[in-house]
Amino acid sequence: MCTFKEVVSGFFFVWNAIKQNVSEFCKNTSLHAVHYFTDDNLCTTKKIFFGFSFFLTAAFTVYLSVLQLIEFQDKVIITTVSSATFPIEKVRFPAVIICNVNVVFRNAVEAMLTTLKPHNISETTLYEYTSVLSSLITSHPLNNTGVDYAYVEEILQNFYTVDKLMAMLAQPCSSMLKECYWKNKRISCTKYFQRIKTSGGFCCAFNYDGMFDISNLVDRNPVNHSYYIAGSGSDLGLRIVLDAQANKYHSVTKPVYGFNGNLYWSDRYSYKTCTSQCKAYTILKLCKCLPFYYPLIRKRKICSLMDVPCLEENMYNYSSLNHRRNLEVGEKGQVNDGNGCNCHPQCEKTVYELYPDRVKATTKKYYNTNYSILNVYYNTNSCQKTESDLYSSWQGAIALVGGIVGLCLGGSIVTVLEIIFFGCQCPVNDKEIEIQEVNHILVNVRGFNQTTNKECVIGK
Repeated sequence: MCTFKEVVSGFFFVWNAIKQNVSEFCKNTSLHAVHYFTDDNLCTTKKIFFGFSFFLTAAFTVYLSVLQLIEFQDKVIITTVSSATFPIEKVRFPAVIICNVNVVFRNAVEAMLTTLKPHNISETTLYEYTSVLSSLITSHPLNNTGVDYAYVEEILQNFYTVDKLMAMLAQPCSSMLKECYWKNKRISCTKYFQRIKTSGGFCCAFNYDGMFDISNLVDRNPVNHSYYIAGSGSDLGLRIVLDAQANKYHSVTKPVYGFNGNLYWSDRYSYKTCTSQCKAYTILKLCKCLPFYYPLIRKRKICSLMDVPCLEENMYNYSSLNHRRNLEVGEKGQVNDGNGCNCHPQCEKTVYELYPDRVKATTKKYYNTNYSILNVYYNTNSCQKTESDLYSSWQGAIALVGGIVGLCLGGSIVTVLEIIFFGCQCPVNDKEIEIQEVNHILVNVRGFNQTTNKECVIGK
């Protein structure tokens, strides 16, 4: 066990070693004004002046470097206009997704009665249960209808999963799409449209190229491919005759009649897809289930009506744009920020600006019906093409900060090597210093004697 004297002696030895290495570094470093700190020819006042100047300059250097790094993070991408008249025929026609705001049709509910009557589920109970199924999409609180939702779901699990139930109750594309026209030619709606999942339920999509799940509830091998048009105007676009079947509404996501458009999942990277996946992960983390409208890549529990209270309680957390991957759930269900989703801007994207317009139908064929006609087309023959590039790479950021440090302090990579070199030097005690000084004196004396002897020989 070390004595107190040995501990104190060791402390002073380390302290003297640090002072010695710092002194050697100050004498030999390439940093501006540092060698003045150990210059014995300067008075204390001058040393204080140079020391204050150095540390003030160092603080200014750190301030400038931090500002540059913040600007580097904020201005990651710079966008420039590549062409103001890019031909529209080279731009893929947008995917058109049509969703009925009614997610449960009465005809489908009536068809379920035959299956569920032997299991003591009355017509009133089934209608009350299916009337609140829109809460699986909106996360709105369930109406107090007096129905035992848990009991009904226990019976339904023997026949349907949640996603299969919603698919069966949704309006089929064949009844929604009455007539379809592409480039002013009538086409088969069932051939050009496919059924997909969206945040609005099961919808019908045209020119869709997105992600499909493991279920058989959506069209996995559609016939249609990417479509393009070579001009503008309604005659060269898409025209659809729609039947909302308002008399069969039973459970709606919005208090209106008609249709709604939605975004879609894509198997290609996009910022929206990344944030949607992050939202799905957040819901799974908080409520231990996934809404039925998310693609089922892996077998996960699908949210039912019993999970709606959890979805409603955490709606702000998973609806916020600031989604997180690593989540820590607090006592009251609050989400503590973890690491970000790392959703980077995509390298290539097409942005369609929507200019909606609505007029009364003048065609006699549809004048006295509840049909709606949807026209989707380009209004110009060209568009603006922009290019995005990195504002500055990490190499540029290092070069920028290195230039600031070099200008203000004279620092460089050599300075880092100097710090490592002098920091790793072995300490030399006072006795070794005295021996080195004596040896240095003896070497000088010997050199002087040899020179004197040579002069004597020459003088003979």
